Amino acid sequence: MLLTFSIVGFLNLHGQTLSYSQTVLISNAVQTVPANKVWKIESFLPTTTKVTSTFPTAFNMVVNGNAYPVGHSAFGNVSGNNAEAWSSSMVNTSFPFWLPAGSTLAAGTGIGLISVIEFSVIP
Repeated sequence: MLLTFSIVGFLNLHGQTLSYSQTVLISNAVQTVPANKVWKIESFLPTTTKVTSTFPTAFNMVVNGNAYPVGHSAFGNVSGNNAEAWSSSMVNTSFPFWLPAGSTLAAGTGIGLISVIEFSVIP
Protein backbone atom coordinates (compact mmCIF):
# COMPACT_ATOMS: atom_id res chain seq x y z
CA MET A 1 0.00 0.00 0.00
CA LEU A 2 1.39 3.36 -1.01
CA LEU A 3 0.71 6.26 1.32
CA THR A 4 0.83 9.78 -0.04
CA PHE A 5 0.38 13.13 1.58
CA SER A 6 0.66 16.76 0.68
CA ILE A 7 1.63 19.80 2.63
CA VAL A 8 -0.55 22.74 1.77
CA GLY A 9 0.63 26.27 2.40
CA PHE A 10 3.91 27.83 3.28
CA LEU A 11 6.11 28.13 6.32
CA ASN A 12 7.53 31.50 7.32
CA LEU A 13 10.79 31.10 9.22
CA HIS A 14 12.89 34.10 10.26
CA GLY A 15 11.54 36.23 7.41
CA GLN A 16 11.97 33.49 4.81
CA THR A 17 9.06 31.76 3.14
CA LEU A 18 9.59 28.02 2.75
CA SER A 19 7.66 25.58 0.59
CA TYR A 20 7.83 21.79 0.94
CA SER A 21 9.98 20.28 -1.83
CA GLN A 22 10.63 16.60 -1.02
CA THR A 23 11.64 14.07 1.60
CA VAL A 24 15.21 12.82 1.32
CA LEU A 25 16.95 9.81 2.88
CA ILE A 26 20.68 10.32 3.40
CA SER A 27 23.05 7.36 3.76
CA ASN A 28 26.85 7.38 4.07
CA ALA A 29 27.29 9.10 0.67
CA VAL A 30 27.87 12.84 1.09
CA GLN A 31 24.92 14.93 -0.13
CA THR A 32 24.86 18.72 -0.56
CA VAL A 33 21.89 20.96 0.23
CA PRO A 34 21.02 22.49 -3.19
CA ALA A 35 20.97 26.24 -3.85
CA ASN A 36 17.75 27.97 -2.73
CA LYS A 37 16.88 25.02 -0.45
CA VAL A 38 17.11 24.26 3.27
CA TRP A 39 17.08 20.84 4.91
CA LYS A 40 15.27 20.01 8.10
CA ILE A 41 16.85 16.91 9.68
CA GLU A 42 14.06 15.04 11.43
CA SER A 43 15.65 11.83 12.76
CA PHE A 44 17.99 8.92 12.04
CA LEU A 45 17.92 5.13 11.97
CA PRO A 46 20.81 3.23 13.56
CA THR A 47 22.68 0.55 11.63
CA THR A 48 21.89 -2.15 14.19
CA THR A 49 19.39 -2.75 16.96
CA LYS A 50 21.73 -4.49 19.38
CA VAL A 51 25.43 -4.06 19.99
CA THR A 52 27.61 -6.27 22.16
CA SER A 53 30.42 -4.19 23.59
CA THR A 54 31.99 -2.97 26.81
CA PHE A 55 31.50 0.62 25.62
CA PRO A 56 28.48 2.38 24.12
CA THR A 57 28.31 2.75 20.34
CA ALA A 58 28.39 6.37 19.15
CA PHE A 59 26.02 7.67 16.47
CA ASN A 60 27.59 10.42 14.35
CA MET A 61 26.33 12.63 11.53
CA VAL A 62 28.92 14.18 9.24
CA VAL A 63 28.09 17.85 8.58
CA ASN A 64 30.42 19.86 6.34
CA GLY A 65 33.10 17.18 6.71
CA ASN A 66 33.02 17.09 10.53
CA ALA A 67 31.58 14.21 12.58
CA TYR A 68 29.14 15.32 15.29
CA PRO A 69 27.74 12.98 17.95
CA VAL A 70 23.94 12.81 17.88
CA GLY A 71 23.39 9.81 20.14
CA HIS A 72 24.80 6.64 21.65
CA SER A 73 23.71 3.21 22.71
CA ALA A 74 22.80 2.53 26.32
CA PHE A 75 23.63 -0.61 28.23
CA GLY A 76 20.82 -3.05 28.93
CA ASN A 77 22.23 -6.21 30.52
CA VAL A 78 25.73 -6.19 31.96
CA SER A 79 27.60 -9.40 32.74
CA GLY A 80 31.33 -9.52 33.37
CA ASN A 81 33.31 -7.53 30.84
CA ASN A 82 30.55 -7.57 28.25
CA ALA A 83 27.35 -5.58 27.96
CA GLU A 84 24.37 -5.73 25.64
CA ALA A 85 23.46 -2.31 24.29
CA TRP A 86 20.35 -1.32 22.38
CA SER A 87 21.41 1.22 19.79
CA SER A 88 18.17 3.18 19.50
CA SER A 89 17.95 3.94 23.19
CA MET A 90 19.81 7.23 23.59
CA VAL A 91 19.58 10.38 21.48
CA ASN A 92 21.46 13.37 22.84
CA THR A 93 20.66 15.86 20.07
CA SER A 94 17.40 17.73 19.77
CA PHE A 95 15.71 17.35 16.41
CA PRO A 96 14.81 18.99 14.11
CA PHE A 97 18.14 20.42 13.02
CA TRP A 98 18.32 22.79 10.02
CA LEU A 99 21.02 23.01 7.32
CA PRO A 100 21.33 25.93 4.87
CA ALA A 101 22.12 25.68 1.14
CA GLY A 102 25.67 24.54 0.41
CA SER A 103 25.96 22.44 3.58
CA THR A 104 26.94 18.78 3.24
CA LEU A 105 25.51 15.82 5.15
CA ALA A 106 26.30 12.12 5.43
CA ALA A 107 25.53 9.32 7.88
CA GLY A 108 28.52 8.56 10.08
CA THR A 109 29.34 5.86 12.61
CA GLY A 110 26.34 3.85 13.77
CA ILE A 111 23.81 5.58 11.48
CA GLY A 112 22.15 3.84 8.54
CA LEU A 113 19.81 6.56 7.29
CA ILE A 114 19.02 10.17 8.07
CA SER A 115 15.49 11.47 7.41
CA VAL A 116 15.45 14.97 5.89
CA ILE A 117 12.65 17.24 4.67
CA GLU A 118 13.75 19.62 1.93
CA PHE A 119 12.16 23.05 1.59
CA SER A 120 12.47 25.57 -1.23
CA VAL A 121 13.31 29.11 -0.13
CA ILE A 122 10.89 31.53 -1.80
CA PRO A 123 12.14 35.10 -2.19
